[in-house]
Amino acid sequence: MARRSRARGPKALAAQDDFLLENDRVHVVIDAIAQRLQNADLSDVTINYHLDKAVTDPWNMLVGASYEFNKRWQARVEPGFIGRKQLLAQVNYRFNW
Repeated sequence: MARRSRARGPKALAAQDDFLLENDRVHVVIDAIAQRLQNADLSDVTINYHLDKAVTDPWNMLVGASYEFNKRWQARVEPGFIGRKQLLAQVNYRFNW
């Protein structure tokens, strides 16, 4: 299938050239960062961080159901509600080894 090329005006070509120049600049910066990381000695690096982890809702109600279609196929669903909303859906297939 042949592609048709559209004629572009000077503004469109200038915008495309600006995009390509900016794209080249981004690649130069990324390549410089990658080069510095590749040459760095990371054997003795310590990363300091702080994490505030807490349970937003200590209680959650779950209701679940499981159904076995035949010896090989099984489905399971567990919706959670009250406090936080969640859904667990699972489909199992048992291989005949």
